[in-house]
Amino acid sequence: MHKDDKEPKIVIRPIGKFGGLDNIHIALIILVAILIGLLAIISYSKPQVIFSNQSSNTSSLCANQISQLNASYQKPLHTEAEVLNYTKRIIATYNFININSSLSVYIPFYSYVNEINLSYMPSLKEWHAVVPVLDPATNSTFFVSFDIYDSNLTLAKSYIETISPSKVLNYMAVSKGVILIPGKFACSTNSSVNVFWFMDPYAPGSVYSLEYIPKLESEFGKNVNITVKILYGEYTDLVGSRYGIANAQYLGKYILCASQQKNFTNFIINLNAIYSNNYISNQTLYSIAKFSDLNMSMLNSCIQNSTTLINRQALLAEYYNITTTPSVVVNCNYLTIPQTAYEGVCFTNPSLCK
Repeated sequence: MHKDDKEPKIVIRPIGKFGGLDNIHIALIILVAILIGLLAIISYSKPQVIFSNQSSNTSSLCANQISQLNASYQKPLHTEAEVLNYTKRIIATYNFININSSLSVYIPFYSYVNEINLSYMPSLKEWHAVVPVLDPATNSTFFVSFDIYDSNLTLAKSYIETISPSKVLNYMAVSKGVILIPGKFACSTNSSVNVFWFMDPYAPGSVYSLEYIPKLESEFGKNVNITVKILYGEYTDLVGSRYGIANAQYLGKYILCASQQKNFTNFIINLNAIYSNNYISNQTLYSIAKFSDLNMSMLNSCIQNSTTLINRQALLAEYYNITTTPSVVVNCNYLTIPQTAYEGVCFTNPSLCK
């Protein structure tokens, strides 16, 4: 070994009373001991589960929860049948609401009342009714809905463009296009279905509605008895204020008297060809009647004596509470419109329809 090399120095410390462990090691050992003790305490303090009774305990808990739910659920005061009938009354009432909207026709006469969906809302104590309605202009279906109080069976809310009837009438929609008139009874005069065609001649759609008459007669033949009922209303009065009331009433008289002849269909076709929602003079009506091959002497006699008959028809319209025209009464107790008169006849006598 070179003389300049130095031997390595080894430091030897004496063994103390902790076996050579310093303070850090001792602290770690104490911490581990504490953690082991805590785990032992926690494990022995857990509640014991007896597995043999687990199934019965679970069943008992479910039974208690179901019992509590039943106690909180209040059975509705009214049945679905009662709510359904009230909903049908709401639908029919829209025929008598004076609103400038097609909804006043669509809802009462184009609702699928046999497909109304009802649901009860226990938290609100209300029924929710959803009604499918046909839009005849597009042949598509839309939906209207109502909330009905279960407590007294009254209308809570209508979801129809904020249009809601102030009072629900006793009329009831019993089928698509058919409304039952309260307090009226079916006709029993003969085997044919009586159809009363009420019209203010100058009311929008009245003259055009006459085209449905030959269609019904072609469909049902002698099984229907259609009679035109003239009702002079605000539209004829409006024309009369300009052209004279007597002149304005001639349109109604010609229609009424022509309807009593076999060539009435010809008169309907020719009248519709020339009518443009404006006043028609007596001379023009005479020409249409003559061109339609009507018996002119019979026609003139009828026109001269038509005032008394029309006055009686006005009383009949009042009896049925006809406020808008054209309106159709089928079998003396069902209200409909010309577009759904077919449905009215079929509802009255299903054997006539396939």
